[in-house]
Amino acid sequence: MTVVTLITFITALALQRFKHLKKDVIASPGVLAFLFAAIKGYALKNKGAEIIDYLAPLLDDTDQGEIYSETGNTTIDSIINYKLRNAKQKNIQLDINLNVPPVLNIETSDIAVILGNLLDNALHAVTNVPEKKINLDIESSKGTLLIVIKNTYDGIVRHAAGDKNVSAGFAADFVSRKTGKEHGYGLKNIRRAVDKYDGLLEITHDTGTFSAVASLYEPQKADHKSHAPNCSVH
Repeated sequence: MTVVTLITFITALALQRFKHLKKDVIASPGVLAFLFAAIKGYALKNKGAEIIDYLAPLLDDTDQGEIYSETGNTTIDSIINYKLRNAKQKNIQLDINLNVPPVLNIETSDIAVILGNLLDNALHAVTNVPEKKINLDIESSKGTLLIVIKNTYDGIVRHAAGDKNVSAGFAADFVSRKTGKEHGYGLKNIRRAVDKYDGLLEITHDTGTFSAVASLYEPQKADHKSHAPNCSVH
């Protein structure tokens, strides 16, 4: 991972970590300046262990937990393993199937926004039901990245139009049920990132399963070939 990619990825994680703060605070150069300066210094000296130690308090990562993703794609592996690190402790059943190459022609920050927020939503949804299940499938094929997340939930969703509760159907105007000042920003950011790649975000649900499908079309990159290793966890 290059220094630029590393810093971009950490920026995305940091913004997610501090998303409860006011937007103007997050955007202020002084808030994260010292953090990034230290990370850049470690990265330039190839001191990976020091970076991990430095980030551990920030990410509440005292225990790495299970390894669920070993595709060789640093961004995807890091996000999945970090987000799901406490899944076993919370009795969440996982079904993970991954087929992605080590390198994708999609910005690291966009993958972090899409995958990170979708996993956050799924993890939040399963807290409300006794049967906690999350299925995650990521497939890269012929220039298309497909991310599919299905999870159990309590059967209640909210639509943007009138904030009405519904129990079944399909709509593209869902809003988050999370509370707080940053309520609803996750889905908006996902849609914005997907749109950058002329992609589609489809959200469907029935009485017990909530599904989100994000498809992105990678920009053409000359002479770029990579093999996508398989990784599955059941």
